[in-house]
Amino acid sequence: MAKSRRVRSRSKKAPMRSFTVEAAKDASGKVTNFANKDYSGRYMNRNPAGAAKKAATQLCRDKKVKGTCVMTLHMRETTQNSKHKVFRYKLTRKKLAEPGPFGNQYEMKAKAVKAGMSTKKSKKSKKKSSRR
Repeated sequence: MAKSRRVRSRSKKAPMRSFTVEAAKDASGKVTNFANKDYSGRYMNRNPAGAAKKAATQLCRDKKVKGTCVMTLHMRETTQNSKHKVFRYKLTRKKLAEPGPFGNQYEMKAKAVKAGMSTKKSKKSKKKSSRR
């Protein structure tokens, strides 16, 4: 009898991970929803930034934004055996001067945002003076 051999993957690519949108805010900080308010989608990618770009593209399409589209997304990892960590990104979509080689009209950029940071400018709090 011949020994059975395990087939090894020669690919060095990272495995696909799944993500879902936990929260979406537009440039002014207002909460925004998808076309179906109950379901935000499942986005498959090798990293969370790529999944956030896909979700932002879908949101900009749903909102029918033709030019620049800026938003903040909170992406939760939903891959099995993961820690279900939340990743936060500020995404900017700009229209290209001429379409790319595959017909893409927009360029999407993602920048990670720390958990405690707000995406809009914070207002200075006014301290009340205590009189005694």
